[in-house]
Amino acid sequence: MAIPTFTNITPATGHPGGRTLVTITGTNFRLPPTPPPGPTNRRLLQTVRVRFGTETALQVWVLSTTSLEVLAPPYRGDPSLATL
Repeated sequence: MAIPTFTNITPATGHPGGRTLVTITGTNFRLPPTPPPGPTNRRLLQTVRVRFGTETALQVWVLSTTSLEVLAPPYRGDPSLATL
């Protein structure tokens, strides 16, 4: 499997309290499997994990092999230094 790369992250800054929706573009993001037909109680396999420093993203949506949407976690350091 090819190594994922990031080419752009928008926006470059977010609210220190987190929950900023971030769009990440790049290459080689792994698409999740197609869910089975009908209702399911199973959690689908998470195929991409994103970290902001030491904090894990609250949610990651793989839109394509080149695009992610990510819900940023709260920033745990000095709020004046909060950047993505």
